[in-house]
Amino acid sequence: LISDWGAFAVIPVTLSIALCWVAHFLDIGNNRVRLYFYVIVMLAVIGYYAMHGSTITDVPILLCLLIILLSRHNDRRLVILVAVSYIFYLFESAFFVRFLGPDTEQIVFSRIALGFFCLLSATLISIYFMRIGNRNAGEKEQLLKEVEDAKDETKRFLSNMSHELRTPINVVNGISELMLSEKRSKEDTENLLSISDAAGRMRRQVSDILSYSEIQSGYFRLSEDDYEIVSVVNDAVGSIFGREEQGLDFAVDISPDIPRILRGDSKRIKKLIIILTDNAVKFTQKGHIKVGYDYRENGLYIYC
Repeated sequence: LISDWGAFAVIPVTLSIALCWVAHFLDIGNNRVRLYFYVIVMLAVIGYYAMHGSTITDVPILLCLLIILLSRHNDRRLVILVAVSYIFYLFESAFFVRFLGPDTEQIVFSRIALGFFCLLSATLISIYFMRIGNRNAGEKEQLLKEVEDAKDETKRFLSNMSHELRTPINVVNGISELMLSEKRSKEDTENLLSISDAAGRMRRQVSDILSYSEIQSGYFRLSEDDYEIVSVVNDAVGSIFGREEQGLDFAVDISPDIPRILRGDSKRIKKLIIILTDNAVKFTQKGHIKVGYDYRENGLYIYC
């Protein structure tokens, strides 16, 4: 517009840009097709700019900028296409515009040679960094695959190990409880209680491992059903304090504000109570343990 030779080109250039935006927002075609379309539009506009005499010496600057932008897409063919297009612009300027010829000043050819050098350097540097980027991307993808495989293997191992351990633990626990139902000497009874207690703790640990493997594998789901908090508390506390623990006193405080029927995952609630109580027993040498249950607006509140 400033040079008074590009007024009529405003309309086709504007329409081409608008078409690019329409293709982008409407997601026409895939990303690769749209990218090639954008590049062709840009090269056409640059080609029109190169048709006006000395402007041919400014084209390498635009092409170098375009090469830098396209190098981010890791497409070497596009980079080479942009670099080679300068040859066609020179051909256009020499045979159609008749700007380049024997009478052309030497400084113009010097600037064209400098443009060739800059384009060649930009192309080689872009291809080099794209090659490094592709290699790093391949190594990163391989590492991610190995990490995912290791995670899957760990999940399978934890799941299989947990299931394999559960059977013998249940056998030990069942037999010890069966033997406790018979009359035994005080020493045998204490030994059987220790065995039963150890088996119970091991069973809870295996259950925790199973829950962990479910969380890691994405299969962990919380159920929603109605339950009575008193029943859940009795089951949980009974599994820990089936007998006197280390001479500790134990108290349960259930707030009267708690509704008789609650909705949620009763199995997970029971598990949380067992974990809290078990840790309290483990780290309390003397005195008493108190487990409280209160009702807040956002749900059940458990403290130990």
